[in-house]
Amino acid sequence: MRKKGEKYVRLRSFDVDDEYEISDCEQKRWSSVLLASIGFSLGVCIVVIGAIVSESFGTQGSIAVTDGFAVEKAQISISMKKPDIIHIVVDDIGQNDLWDSDDLPFQSVSPNIHSMVLNGIELKNYYGQSYCTPARVALLTGKFIHRTGFSYASSHHYGDIEIFVDSNYSVPIDPTGQSQLLPEFLKSVAGYSTHMIGKWNLGHCTEAYLPWNRGFDTFLGYFGDGIDYVNHVSNGESSINLGPDQIEVEVMDFMEYEDEASFSWDAGMKYKNEHTTILFTNAALKRLRKTRETKSSTYIYLAYHGLHDDEQALTHIERDVDLKLWKSLDEFFNYTDRRLNFGKALSILDSEIGLILDYMKEEMHRRDYLIVFHSDNGGSPCARHICGNNMPYRGMKFSDFEGALKVPAFMYSPTLFGKRGIIGRKYRGLMHHVDWIATFLQVAGVPDYHAQLNATTFDSVGHWNALLDVAVSLKSEKYAVRDTIYFSLSDDSYVIRQDNFKLIYGYENDTWYSTKTEYEHLSNCYSGLTDYYLFDLDLDPTETNNLFYHSEYRHIREKLLTAGRNAYSDQAIVFEKTRVLNDDSAYYNSSLAYAWLNSSSTSIKFPAPWDCNTLYLDVL
Repeated sequence: MRKKGEKYVRLRSFDVDDEYEISDCEQKRWSSVLLASIGFSLGVCIVVIGAIVSESFGTQGSIAVTDGFAVEKAQISISMKKPDIIHIVVDDIGQNDLWDSDDLPFQSVSPNIHSMVLNGIELKNYYGQSYCTPARVALLTGKFIHRTGFSYASSHHYGDIEIFVDSNYSVPIDPTGQSQLLPEFLKSVAGYSTHMIGKWNLGHCTEAYLPWNRGFDTFLGYFGDGIDYVNHVSNGESSINLGPDQIEVEVMDFMEYEDEASFSWDAGMKYKNEHTTILFTNAALKRLRKTRETKSSTYIYLAYHGLHDDEQALTHIERDVDLKLWKSLDEFFNYTDRRLNFGKALSILDSEIGLILDYMKEEMHRRDYLIVFHSDNGGSPCARHICGNNMPYRGMKFSDFEGALKVPAFMYSPTLFGKRGIIGRKYRGLMHHVDWIATFLQVAGVPDYHAQLNATTFDSVGHWNALLDVAVSLKSEKYAVRDTIYFSLSDDSYVIRQDNFKLIYGYENDTWYSTKTEYEHLSNCYSGLTDYYLFDLDLDPTETNNLFYHSEYRHIREKLLTAGRNAYSDQAIVFEKTRVLNDDSAYYNSSLAYAWLNSSSTSIKFPAPWDCNTLYLDVL
C-alpha cells in the first residue's frame, strides 16, 4: 500500500522487443553461478549415490542470484524423476492486466504472479486464440484449430465454435490413436499421472468426450463455457424447460471424478456455494499433497475460472480484499466499476496462486517441478461484470488483433532454471498454445518426441531446448523454433502470422480500448465491418499501420494468402455444430431431458451426456 502522497509507479515500462543484454549485474550472477557450480559438482556423485541408496527424490542446495531486483535464492535439486508440471491457465486476462499493467500495479494487485515472472522465464511472444473453446482445443490437441473443426469464418462469429452446456459436438476422436490429447501423451509416452481442475470446455455430450475418458485420471470442474462463480449455475442456461413435459430445472454445471466406483453425476452438489477460485486452489493443494507422497511424476492442468465474465465474481470473497488499499488505488486511478471489480477479483486469484507457490517452495523442494502460466485469450473490456484490458494492443477477446491473441505467459522453476542460472530471462521465440505437447515431452526427457508427433497431423513444436539457451533470447532468434501460426482459416477468410507479418483477411475490424471508459456490452463494441489487414509486427506491434493495400507488400500478401488457402485445402475438417436447446429435434430434447433429469435432486440438474453422435476423424 502506498504512503501518503506517493505515486503508484510500475517497475517496468512497456517493452515491445528490446534485445536481451547481459548487464554488469548479470555478469556477476553468471560468475557466481560458475563458481557455485564448480563447488557444487564436487559433491554431486556422493549426493546422487546417497539419493539412490535412500530412494529419496533428491537433495537441495542454493546459490545467491541477483538480477537487479530482490530475487529469491534458486533451489538446486538433484532429481531422480521427471519434473512435476503445474499448468495454470487463467481466463480472459490480457496484456494490460498483470506485470505490464498501466492501472493495476503488480506490487499491490498481483505480487505473487510477478515474483514468478521475475524469477522465471517470461514468454514475450506467446499467443493463444481469441475464443475460449478454440484456445483450449489448440492447447490440448497440439493442432491449429482448422485441423479440428474449430476454425471460423467472419460471418459465423462465436456461436458455432464455442462449446456450451448443451452443445452437440466436441473435438473429434481418432480411432487410430494418432490424435491423442495432451494428457494422453503425458500418460502413455512419459508416464505421468494426469489431473484436471477447472474449465473443460471441449465437449461432454457423449461419454467418450468426457475429460476422464480423454486422458485425465481425475477431474473437478465444469464442462461448459462459463458458470456463476458461487452457485455454479450454467452461464446463460440458469433455468430451462426440458423434455415433452417442459419441466423447469436449474442447470448446475459442476462435476467431480476420482474413480468409477465413487462417481455420481450430482457429486458436484457438495461444492455449491463455494467460490471457484478458492475451490480450485484447494483442490490443487489437495492433489499436490497426494503427489508429494508418490514417486510418480504428476501433471496438473489447473484451468481457473477467473477471470471469465460471469456473475458472482466477488461473492463471498470481497471480504478478503484490502478495502483500504483499493480505496486508495481507486482514488489514484479512478477506475470504472467493472475495472475495479476485475482488479479486486484478480488480487484474490493472485493470492490463491500464491498459496500454491508457497506450497511448492516449502513442501515440494525435494522434487523438480515446473509451473507454467498463461491466459487462454485476451481480456474483454466490453464485459458485463469484470473487464480485462489489452492496451497498448489493438482489439479484445473475440477479435483477431493482437489484443485478443497475444497473452501474458511465463514458466517458473527454481530447480530446473535455478541450477542453470537462467532466472529472470525473457524468451523471444514465437510460441503458441499448440506447442505445449511437444515442449512437455521435452521437459519429461522423451528422447524421440518427434516420432510421437506426426508432423502431418500435429503442429506442436518443442521450445524447451531453446528456452534453456541464452542465445535464443536475442531478437534475431525469434523465429528459430516457430515461424508460422495459423490462427483461423475458412474457405474465404484467414488469420495467419508468418515471421514478422500478420494477415487478417476478411474478418471484422476492432479498435483500442481504454481502461478509463465503461464500454457498452459486447454487441456494441464491434464495428461490424469486414476488412483486410497486413501488419509488420516487429515494427508495428500495436497494429496501427495497415500495409495490405500498399503495392510494395503485394508479394507478402499473396504469399500469406497462398499459405492460408493451401493449409485450409489440405488440412481443414468441417462438421455441423448444433445445440440441443436451439434444436427442434424431439430426439435430442427428450434425450437431454432424460440424461439431465437423472439425478437425485428434483430442482437442480447436472449436464450428464445425452448420447449425441460421436465424431470420428476417419469419417469426416
